Amino acid sequence: GPKSSPKVTVFPPSPEELQTNKATLVCLVNDFYPGSATVTWKANGATINDGVETTKPSKQGQKYMTSSYLSLTADQWKSYNRVSCQVTHEGETVEKSLSPAECQPNAAPSVTLFPPSSEELKTNQATLVCMISGFYPADVTVAWEADGTPITQGVKTTQPSKSDNKYMATSYLTMTAGAWKSKNTFICKVTHGENTVEKSLSPSACS
Repeated sequence: GPKSSPKVTVFPPSPEELQTNKATLVCLVNDFYPGSATVTWKANGATINDGVETTKPSKQGQKYMTSSYLSLTADQWKSYNRVSCQVTHEGETVEKSLSPAECQPNAAPSVTLFPPSSEELKTNQATLVCMISGFYPADVTVAWEADGTPITQGVKTTQPSKSDNKYMATSYLTMTAGAWKSKNTFICKVTHGENTVEKSLSPSACS
């Protein structure tokens, strides 16, 4: 038959398998002719030889197919930025890759709001700390309110940093002790994708 280039598809490890600290990636190669193809796995650009098993090409109608398996631990898989399956057939190379981060399910943030310390209030300053953790992906918006009115002054929010394949960030609201005591309720409002998580504090409950 006429020459036909391989179609390459890479499948990520299943969440169930990752919980057992194993990670198997499958590279499916089909629709190629003639029936000889070489499969190479790479992680962050370097070839991996350990834990690779590739089946002999088998006939699929007029063409051939093969699959290759890469066995890693879940920790290894998560430590790589990119894992690729590279297929060479009749002098041409087709490559498909996966990034562990892209396979990570969305995770909603957990939000904790801390009141100013009594030591700080003695210096006539009040800082509220809104800690946001365990979210994925990294895009998050933080808004502060006092008695239903948005506050933009005195707000500082850190860039999300990666912790354990998820993200965390902190937002600070600074004001005078008088401004803190003059309000009934402060709210830290965190928006992540479709979700909004709110935590509130009352100065009266903290004094």
